[in-house]
Amino acid sequence: MAFFSLIAELLGVLLTIVLGLGFFAAILLAFYWVFMHLPGRWRERGHLAVFVGPAVIFLIVGLAMPAARTLWLSFHNDKPLDREFIGLDNYQSIFTQKNTQQTLVNNLTWVIVGTLATTLFALVVARFSDGMKGERTAKSLIFFPTAISLVGAGITWKFIYAYQQTYKLGLLNQVTKSIPGLPVNMGGDGEKNWILDRDFAGVDPPVPVPGFNTF
Repeated sequence: MAFFSLIAELLGVLLTIVLGLGFFAAILLAFYWVFMHLPGRWRERGHLAVFVGPAVIFLIVGLAMPAARTLWLSFHNDKPLDREFIGLDNYQSIFTQKNTQQTLVNNLTWVIVGTLATTLFALVVARFSDGMKGERTAKSLIFFPTAISLVGAGITWKFIYAYQQTYKLGLLNQVTKSIPGLPVNMGGDGEKNWILDRDFAGVDPPVPVPGFNTF
């Protein structure tokens, strides 16, 4: 039953995405058809609006507005029904409390180490793939993951890292559970929370060093 409910949830997500994209594409095509019947200069401006407008709207709605709202909320308390201006108190807490210090270290690790590692790996791959046998095939396989949307990749990894208390099914837990003699602290029982558990194989890095779940 858990497997079928998981499949149904995935199909529901895919159907929502397809319908949403189809509706959005239909609106753009309708505007494009209208602008085709306008005079020359207005036709060019209309076509520019059709192609550039969605990107601008997504940037405003998905990036600029949330960033502005987050900045505004950062100067207030965390009580939605009794919002009060508290100035820089939240920023002071970030740099003085251990749990928030851990968050800062994790984010810096992802931004700095993750970016450097990805860039260096890409440069090495680009260097050694030039002139190799089957170069086009190799480069296509290497760059294929970039064609997957971040939303789709996020959903995929969410199910891979899931543990039994959430979805009753997680690919990584199923793999570690199937390995005979694997210790519990390495996922041997199939119930390890890979996203939150900082330790692995009995080693728990001290705070604020990033845990194994970061990597």
